[in-house]
Amino acid sequence: MVSQNVGGEDEKWVEGYVRELETVGEKRLEEVFGEEAKEAMRTGYAMRLRMILERKKDGRHKGRLVGQGFLEPRWMTKGREDSPVASHSTIRAVFFGAGDESGQDDDLVGSIDVSTAFLQADLYKEGGCKRYAMFREYRGGPLRVFRLLGPLYGSRDSPRRWFATLKAELMTQACLWLYSLPYRSMCFP
Repeated sequence: MVSQNVGGEDEKWVEGYVRELETVGEKRLEEVFGEEAKEAMRTGYAMRLRMILERKKDGRHKGRLVGQGFLEPRWMTKGREDSPVASHSTIRAVFFGAGDESGQDDDLVGSIDVSTAFLQADLYKEGGCKRYAMFREYRGGPLRVFRLLGPLYGSRDSPRRWFATLKAELMTQACLWLYSLPYRSMCFP
């Protein structure tokens, strides 16, 4: 429970904190009670969550709810956890090969920051291993237990799961684009 008796600078931090808790809660968390919560705490498989507060360069006060994935049991992630990344040589080839032989640099090379990237990953499958997270909003406060519906920042497998979701979406878009080409009969016999 966040105190309502705040003002000024503290109020900005509370807004960032509450916004993050609501956003993540809607997309990834389902609070559990009773026997299910007790079982999650007893087994020790519930990942601990913590809120990281950060003042952004533009003056915003941001909260980020992250899991302490290093405490997650490895058997829960089943295989690779990392996301593939481009090697330095690939990046150099893209940048130095971006211009054509005429010397014109009309190709666009850029990058983007996907807002709430890991929260865009697909949800965990129904009937799979149940994953839990515990969060204490303030020192001495009650321990809340949640069922995780999908990966969070800090989860061991969140980069891999986000990459798989992004890859599937890009492949779908690429196939739709290819199918729209006039010579599609060569691609799709």
